[in-house]
Amino acid sequence: MITIYRESEYFSPEVLVNIGDYSFSKYITLNVKLDIEKNFDFAIIKFSEKILDEIIVNKDDKVIIQLGYNNQLEKVFTGYVTDVKDFEITVKNNFLNLVNININKSFTNTTFDEALRFILNQASIQNMSIKNEDTVIKNLISIKNKNGLDAIKYLEQKFNIKDSLYFFKNDKFFYNDKEVQQENYELIYGSNILNLQNLCPKIWEVETISMPKINLLDDICIEHYKLTGTFKVEKINFIVNDYGFIRTKITIKE
Repeated sequence: MITIYRESEYFSPEVLVNIGDYSFSKYITLNVKLDIEKNFDFAIIKFSEKILDEIIVNKDDKVIIQLGYNNQLEKVFTGYVTDVKDFEITVKNNFLNLVNININKSFTNTTFDEALRFILNQASIQNMSIKNEDTVIKNLISIKNKNGLDAIKYLEQKFNIKDSLYFFKNDKFFYNDKEVQQENYELIYGSNILNLQNLCPKIWEVETISMPKINLLDDICIEHYKLTGTFKVEKINFIVNDYGFIRTKITIKE
């Protein structure tokens, strides 16, 4: 069922962050950045001094970040710790699995989809959605000593595939596809738009309250005296600040 996003329907924003065996709903700040044009989404998590002496966080710990309302939480990011500092950790998404493998493989009489699925399986990525109309069969494709991400780019070269989009939504890999949009998002000046700024020509960033169900490439409707229309989501920035306020910043293109 499609519903219309309105601020009045959303109360008690919540956050839950799982890092290894630990769970946090407070004493942290959070900055999650998702970008359709970049392979690596990442999160920066900072800890309060109140809990630093009680936890041990290690590189490669699994991280799951959830946001929601009224005890109904949505996963907005999954990944692994890549850097640990005194008060702060950096987390990157499942593209790490791709860059940490080495592909040496010759494919005979193969399609792009078959070779792509092989690479993803080598990276232990089982959950995927691939949308590709290219059914060309190549007699021989040889990939030598490339990590998984470079191997995908090499495949695209060999099959002459351009302007592709691929990304992770949590643990699921999407290639030229996306999650089915479940809700219509309506952002209105004077209601649920906290700020709207023109970052550069044709690029806008709208700030609103926590929107945990929104995905990259979703359509959102904006009604503002500076900008009106329906736009596709290019970037998402989930923020939990020092006061515990949860905000969502969305980047769109005209």
